[in-house]
Amino acid sequence: MTANNTLRALGRHQHWLVPFLIVVAAFLVRLSYLNQIESMPTFDSPTMDEGYHVEVARQINSREGLPDEPYFRAPLYSYFLAASFGVFGSSFYTVRLLHIVLGSLLPLIVFSFGLKLFNRKIAFWSAAITIFYPTFLYYDTSLLITSLMVLLTALLVWQLYRCDGRSYIQLILAGVLLGLAGLARPNILLLGPLLFVWAWLVLRPLVGFKKALFGYILIGIASLVII
Repeated sequence: MTANNTLRALGRHQHWLVPFLIVVAAFLVRLSYLNQIESMPTFDSPTMDEGYHVEVARQINSREGLPDEPYFRAPLYSYFLAASFGVFGSSFYTVRLLHIVLGSLLPLIVFSFGLKLFNRKIAFWSAAITIFYPTFLYYDTSLLITSLMVLLTALLVWQLYRCDGRSYIQLILAGVLLGLAGLARPNILLLGPLLFVWAWLVLRPLVGFKKALFGYILIGIASLVII
């Protein structure tokens, strides 16, 4: 195959090749960091907030389950961790590996925002910063809610950006993401009233006031059902 044919072939597959390479690069960087911290004493013996989440996850998976009382913290991450232990076993390395798989999706979302809102150069630089940003590396390998919360928030913003008020499925999905984010960190539910401003400024010019209002209500109902 000549060089020109190779370039044309790459051009045809670029719509999936570039996103794939971004996710792979993010995963490899996080995997390298994960392997570096594996020798730390707290890696297999989590303490403080990590230890709390592990304890609650084990309670969820026990015969007794959680006690019949209000949650001390928002419950999503504890159930996520319990499900991870149930599927993959009690290996902290495997659970942290699942973390970095999910965290590797964030640079792809940032890249997509860059393409939609700016240009290809900004999209690549934004994705590169997200791949190597030290704080993301730290939280993507920690047994904490932060990594999952950032991913849910990014997905929520992306979904709101995609909504045009005509597709009820898109609006319901936005509500589902808002509800999940609320179960991860409840203060994001303060976004709920502000979404009326979004519906007024973004949806109303596209579909009219009544449909925009219905879309706003639909998001709210979906988020409450999830919670």
